[in-house]
Amino acid sequence: MTQKRTRITMTAAQRASAAGAELLVLLVDITRDGELTEEEVARLGHWLVDNEEATRLPAVGFLRDIVTRVVDDCRLDADEVLDLACAIERVLPKEQRLFAKDRRERAEDAAAALGRAAGNRELATPPQLKYLRALGVVPPEGMTKEQASDTLDRLLRSRASVSNRQMMVLRFWNHLTVAERGRYGVSEWMDLFYEEDRDRPAAWEWWKEENGDCGHQEPPEKVPIGIGPNYLARVKQRLLERGRS
Repeated sequence: MTQKRTRITMTAAQRASAAGAELLVLLVDITRDGELTEEEVARLGHWLVDNEEATRLPAVGFLRDIVTRVVDDCRLDADEVLDLACAIERVLPKEQRLFAKDRRERAEDAAAALGRAAGNRELATPPQLKYLRALGVVPPEGMTKEQASDTLDRLLRSRASVSNRQMMVLRFWNHLTVAERGRYGVSEWMDLFYEEDRDRPAAWEWWKEENGDCGHQEPPEKVPIGIGPNYLARVKQRLLERGRS
């Protein structure tokens, strides 16, 4: 029987509690300008640590896991910041969520425009070309940095900036078309997909352990497409053998 999913968005009752009200004020404040700075991420992290007793609020445990992963490697890249921003938006009530999302998208548009204005004719970098190939694009010969950046912006925008980690999981299970649902859609799909078979997360963890994946941002093409069912079969076989012993 499938277990009921835990609601991440803060309810009215949760927002009425002392910890919930304080967390809401903090989240609204750090998302006000659409950009998350290292100081704001640290501020949120400190609050989550100082309010450990508030873990009865699903939003607190959810955000703590995200922040811990983001700051674990002692560096904050753009993809990690976007992951955290989207996680915060999932926690916020509808009105505040829409405001935070609008501010974030405006900031992204401004940054993209600034990047295009400063574009040059240098050739695309190897990381850009790798990322394009991982997204199914064959880069033309002589592609410039600006052209690669514009192509990536268009692709990622059409997929609502699906993260590297999400793309790795989708490649693992051969469900690349789910990327079209965007970052939120992929996250929701993963929740349901793993609830349908509780052995699936163990299969992904097994692959990561065998391939030295420590959770940092890595190119999606590192994961062979469709290898997941093989690992899932190994997980189930191991559980079966343990049950017999």
